[in-house]
Amino acid sequence: MTSPSVSIVICTYNGAQYIREQLDSILAQTYPISEIVVQDDQSKDGTKEILEQYALNDSRIKIFTTTDRLGINNNFITAIDRATCDLIAWSDQDDIWRPDKIEKQVKALKEQDLWISFHITVPFKGDEVPKNPDYDKRMPNFGLERTLFLGSVPGHTMLFTKELRDKARNSVPDEKLRKIGESYYYDAMLSIVANAYGKVGCIVEPLDYHRRLITSVSESNRKNLSKRNLPNAIRKLIRNLKPEYRRVVKPLIEKRFDNMANLLGYFPDAPFSKDALKIISAYKKGYFFFITELIRNRDKIFFSKERSTIIASGRALFFPITMYDYFSISYKFAQNGAEEFKK
Repeated sequence: MTSPSVSIVICTYNGAQYIREQLDSILAQTYPISEIVVQDDQSKDGTKEILEQYALNDSRIKIFTTTDRLGINNNFITAIDRATCDLIAWSDQDDIWRPDKIEKQVKALKEQDLWISFHITVPFKGDEVPKNPDYDKRMPNFGLERTLFLGSVPGHTMLFTKELRDKARNSVPDEKLRKIGESYYYDAMLSIVANAYGKVGCIVEPLDYHRRLITSVSESNRKNLSKRNLPNAIRKLIRNLKPEYRRVVKPLIEKRFDNMANLLGYFPDAPFSKDALKIISAYKKGYFFFITELIRNRDKIFFSKERSTIIASGRALFFPITMYDYFSISYKFAQNGAEEFKK
């Protein structure tokens, strides 16, 4: 049987500082890469010149430039249309991949009959990859119930099938896709479709090093409240109770829920949409109904399954308050407009 071909899709914007490292790590993959599609969003720092130098030495590298600044979402969404291979992997411009990343993901897709394979990632800052990386080793939740509140399948860790790309792009009109893209990143929209059919799997092993820049959209909105301790829990609670914060975020939550329901509506035969749609419906009915569904789905909505049923139920009980934190990026978007997502 012929091995599936693989396209790598990279979207660049002012990535000259680190793009060489990432290209080198992609070219060093143990699984053969058939093409590397690079779509540059009008960089001004020499990124394009670096890409052209690499393309001269490797014919697999195909460079495209957007005619207008598209920003993160639209750049990635349109770039995958250029991929021609059986499998497609998104790549950030400043990460570093382990040599066996694609090989292990291809194997997982085949053995588990998946549309998306993703993996644990090791985040780091600066120029040096950590020698003894610290990362969360738990199996993460990544289903629709989790995706309602937070993107759960990071795009830079995904290898997905052309079948999924075509199913999503052909089923949802472009104008609807852009509307849904106001609430969900490019990676979340694909994972929603794949999860609705139960076709997503996670490799609980770090296969890349994900560079977090202070200037990136996700990092600039991230507060240092990730450690699970009492002081951070109190800080989160206080912030989530601020009336001005809740006033702005609530319509963003409603919009996100509506957009997931709208997206799932294009796939009526999907067998795994029921619980997520019940949560959305319960939210609209009122607090009691919402709490009931959150407690029922307590093992699916947090990062990973809690060991204690009591703790999980307690977290679900307070989730209507603390969930506002999950929408911090949407909050920043509402404050600063689309330009925030073009950086």
